[in-house]
Amino acid sequence: MSSQIEHQDEQQRIAELEQRVATLERLHDDQILEWARRKQQGHEEAKRRDAREKLETGEVRTIVIQSPPGEEGPDAFAKIEGVATFVDPAGQDLPSGATVQAKLTDVRESSANAIALEVLDDQP
Repeated sequence: MSSQIEHQDEQQRIAELEQRVATLERLHDDQILEWARRKQQGHEEAKRRDAREKLETGEVRTIVIQSPPGEEGPDAFAKIEGVATFVDPAGQDLPSGATVQAKLTDVRESSANAIALEVLDDQP
């Protein structure tokens, strides 16, 4: 009799755990869908803005590095007036949070390229 009760308790515990796992899987799926939706919205917003209306090739700007080289490719990443900008480090160390003077080398519809001229402050 005791082992039958233990077996029922065990089966009930397994059912509860399976229900928890299913709930966590649904939450995880919802979070992934929300993340994908936000990424898509950001991409669509960027496509609606023309970076050439804000930036000009040859301009020198002071920027803050958001992602250093190697995290998302060979260039560092920053935003200038909301425009995704890929910054060639030109042999300099460009950690996240570094303030850099950079020259815009190419401005396209939704992004820009620049080259780092000088690291003004490498502390985030």
